[in-house]
Amino acid sequence: MSLERSLEKDGSVRTYVKFIRRYATLLGFGTLGSLYITPYGINFGWGVLQAIGLAGILTVFFIKIPKSYRFIIGYILLEVYQFVIGITVNIDGTLITISDLGFNDGHGGFIGCFGYGVMMILSTAIGDDFREIDKLEILIIGIIFIVLGTSLHFIWVSLGFPAYGGLSKLRVTHSYILLTIGLAAVTFWAMWYVYDFQRLTKNKSYFLQPQGKNALFLYIIQPIFLGLSILYLNRDAHVALVFLSGFINIAAIWGISVLMDKRKFYIII
Repeated sequence: MSLERSLEKDGSVRTYVKFIRRYATLLGFGTLGSLYITPYGINFGWGVLQAIGLAGILTVFFIKIPKSYRFIIGYILLEVYQFVIGITVNIDGTLITISDLGFNDGHGGFIGCFGYGVMMILSTAIGDDFREIDKLEILIIGIIFIVLGTSLHFIWVSLGFPAYGGLSKLRVTHSYILLTIGLAAVTFWAMWYVYDFQRLTKNKSYFLQPQGKNALFLYIIQPIFLGLSILYLNRDAHVALVFLSGFINIAAIWGISVLMDKRKFYIII
């Protein structure tokens, strides 16, 4: 929906430049935020923002293709991706798979970002402009994906083929992608049913809105609260204290988001 509005207002070239720049900014923020110094030099990890950034850039090139073709392309790319992560390569005399190259980083490392790109392409094909499509369709497809992701996990684990066919977030596998899309679709349908169809709440979803309006800023400062928790949590901390710490962190983030919303202060890229 954002892309369509931008196309009408700014035209194709400026719109695509803006969206690629937006996702490249997320990729850059993630890279800068994960830099760390070791005795061997400066390194960086691969986390959420890099995954979103690269996945978004890949999706931009497919987003204007009709959703039925986009779905087919996404599923073909999913099969190609699953095949590629199982390919064995020889590095300094050691045989490892392509997937192993990103295994030490969160979210599958650089390799896993292509899996998240496939996830985003398939998701846009299912949701598209959700205001105009039958919401029951989203629910049905979500349930089908949940069944497929779960079933393929047990089938591939029992057969031992293909490599990394079972559920794995660290490797961003075929089963994980399908199950994640399915759960997201069902969750989206449930929220639409509660807030928009049944109108079970008078103030709709304001409780969640402030965080969404400054999501990037809140995500960036959230590690500060995690870092502070290290001061009073240790490895042997009681589970009740851990949950209390989590509750305090969430309450602090929510409080900041509400304050920013009340003052109409938004950080947008």
